Amino acid sequence: MSGDPAGRSMPRDDAWRANLESWMARHVPGFAGPLHIERLSGGASNLTYRVRMLALLDWEMSTLGDPLTDLGLLLAYWGPVGERVFAAREGQAHRANDGFPSEEELVARYADASGRPVDAIDFYEVLGIFKLAAICEGALARMKAGSFTGHAREDTAALVAFLAEAALDRAGRSRLPALRGRAAAAPQAMRP
Repeated sequence: MSGDPAGRSMPRDDAWRANLESWMARHVPGFAGPLHIERLSGGASNLTYRVRMLALLDWEMSTLGDPLTDLGLLLAYWGPVGERVFAAREGQAHRANDGFPSEEELVARYADASGRPVDAIDFYEVLGIFKLAAICEGALARMKAGSFTGHAREDTAALVAFLAEAALDRAGRSRLPALRGRAAAAPQAMRP
């Protein structure tokens, strides 16, 4: 049982997480290596630049792993998910200015520059959205426990629901038929 924003006790519905975990387990791509540093915080807001990129910021969640994980998270931030996540913040540079590449152009540029196959990039984008949902769920749990303030619980709960639905939707719209297939919709009770 967990509390809803109004303080009533209600059963916790984690069906979206189970559905995504199942989908990801069935579709995890092979990794050809080598390992690279994954930043796991790939939003454009973590870049400083003057014509060229000068610095990459926000390293506290870094680890070693598949670099496509970072590209997947960047794609999550680049599209509608990032627009919703950053709705209350100053606009992201790629939304406020002309000249930034589209999602498809980002993937093509990455493939050209790295020489890595990007066939399964949809998996990594779903994984990125899933991670954002988990991070927001952690923030929501801290809010409910009274140890985290500054955001409205209702807004954060709605964001978790949005992210769960976005990840399920992205899985269902995969560019690759082998990855396509939505496990199940987010529960109605979770939808904002």
